[in-house]
Amino acid sequence: MAGAKFSPFVRVELNLLAARHALATGDPIGARRRIEAAGGELEARRGIDSLRPQLVGLQVDLALAQHDSERAAQLLDAHERGHDREVGNPHLVQVARARLLLATGNPGGVRDAVAETLGTVGFPAVRAWLAVSAAEDQLRRDSQAVEAMAEGLNLAASDDVALPLIRPNYQLSMALRRHLDLVGTHREFVERALATIATDIEEEVRTLLPLTERERAVLFYLPTMASNAEIASALCVSENTIKQHLKSIYRKLSVGSRREAVRVARAAGLLYDVGVSG
Repeated sequence: MAGAKFSPFVRVELNLLAARHALATGDPIGARRRIEAAGGELEARRGIDSLRPQLVGLQVDLALAQHDSERAAQLLDAHERGHDREVGNPHLVQVARARLLLATGNPGGVRDAVAETLGTVGFPAVRAWLAVSAAEDQLRRDSQAVEAMAEGLNLAASDDVALPLIRPNYQLSMALRRHLDLVGTHREFVERALATIATDIEEEVRTLLPLTERERAVLFYLPTMASNAEIASALCVSENTIKQHLKSIYRKLSVGSRREAVRVARAAGLLYDVGVSG
């Protein structure tokens, strides 16, 4: 923790930076401790409210890392109702809202959520373009996803903003590899990011929340062309039950579509090549 020799503003900044690094490197406990320290300082000294959007963004990131989208929504709503919503950098909160939309299966609203941020530079803008790229991936608009990733990398490479690329994430890893194959710009920067994101994707996926026996049964059908209704019939359950299983599978595999679930599951050795990929 930053010592008393630092000003309150600097102490909060240092705690927020440490929290961001902890989240990026998979340490939610450390992130929570730093976030709570920063929040306590902000509550005690209202004169530094300009840092509150950073705090809210990190609180949302922590909630999403713990798969608590309800908590993330509550944090954003409370901030937007608060007296300090106009203070500080609003782009950080816009990016947090976009991440919540991604996590709750609403990619269609992501670009609008960060529309103002996309025209800026720096860390929030990089995260905004990465969020848009992920949203376009979920919407299966491959060309738009590639374009958004290229925009984000242009900004990240020019300012050497690597931190948004650090946190292990299968979708991001695949998007970066696709960028190298299709666009090829900033190759050294992207390869460095890929090396940081995960040295072993298979090991990363195996550490995800375990699938239940029924979820594994549903997963088996995903590489085929079977519809949800057909899968439900084969497993003697309702179509709504299949939809609930799929929602849980997507959450546990950190993906947003059937196609990505198949890719992640195959990379983890959870699927044999039994049919046509989604």
